[in-house]
Amino acid sequence: MKKNTLIIMPFTLPWDWSADFQRQTCLELAKRDLKVIAYMSDDAHFFLKKNIQKYQKIKNISFYIPKYYIPFRKFKFIEKINKYLSLLILSFKLRWKRKIIWIFDPQFHYFPNFFQNKTSIYDCVDFFGKEQENDELKLIKNVDKIFVNSQSLLNTHKSKKNEIFLVPQGFNQNEFEKNLKLLNKKKKHKKPIIGYVGGINYRFDYKLLINLISTNPKWNFSFWGPIQNYPGENLNNILKQITNIQQFPNVQFNSTKNKLELINAINNFDICIIPYDIKQKFNLYCYPMKIFEYFYMGKPVISTPIKELELSKFNNLVKIHNSYQDWENQIKKILSKPWSTKIYSQQKKLAIDNSWKNKVDAVLDIIGEINL
Repeated sequence: MKKNTLIIMPFTLPWDWSADFQRQTCLELAKRDLKVIAYMSDDAHFFLKKNIQKYQKIKNISFYIPKYYIPFRKFKFIEKINKYLSLLILSFKLRWKRKIIWIFDPQFHYFPNFFQNKTSIYDCVDFFGKEQENDELKLIKNVDKIFVNSQSLLNTHKSKKNEIFLVPQGFNQNEFEKNLKLLNKKKKHKKPIIGYVGGINYRFDYKLLINLISTNPKWNFSFWGPIQNYPGENLNNILKQITNIQQFPNVQFNSTKNKLELINAINNFDICIIPYDIKQKFNLYCYPMKIFEYFYMGKPVISTPIKELELSKFNNLVKIHNSYQDWENQIKKILSKPWSTKIYSQQKKLAIDNSWKNKVDAVLDIIGEINL
């Protein structure tokens, strides 16, 4: 791929969101001396207003904040015109540049239509339900290639486009390697710690957690991550569920953006968990990035029956259960018989195989076959 190729990546989530696949992709591309424009759509503002959102300076990454020119954005058709006008202005400015339009979310299905001299890709990392089905089909039609990070997503989309490729998931290996050298010695604790890292939100199976926590006061449960409110979700309902869990003395909630602190937390866990509610299709067909963080730290993992984690490559590396009684029995088994060195070696290899470097390399190798 030529170094003067410009990559435009529309962002759905904030730059510092816990599910940081967009940020990590930008950073990995920037390491290769490729120029990236992070298109921060949620920061869009009226052109007469001063931009209040500030981003740190990162080599090879520029943050583009759209300006809207027509007032009364509360009307949907005005908002749509503003979006398109802002994109037209950007595309005109970049008309002579070679471009890759790198899209993660179906809501940006219209992006490829605004740019010439480009290759467009759909980097599909999540399962989208019926609410976004039409947008996703439009996006699939508009892009040149689809990349998926899981077998589940490959099975979902392989009939929709010939140019579809399975690539690694994405794991921040460099950050973990760097911080492992700085880790504090694992603390001794009276009670085993059952731990989770990541966003605390609507995705939890709260019934499972409450049953498990309430019936096992001999174990401590530690949750590390920000409380998040997704569009369309009721934050009050989430806070109510969290309050129900916090009533138990063997529960602790923490939040930090410091990676070393987070890795230290995982290091102190005896068992790591992924307690997602699989009644939600988004969860059932997801591929949690945190699995490789747990793996790299050599931790036993228990999860609800997420389709991707039931694949044979995860045999013995993840324990899959649905009921709280089965979770309880599995935790007892793991605590009585520590994780073997052989299993840890398999976990670590799988984590490294799924590094961000390996994912971005795989995508760029395939895109490189296209004559821009």
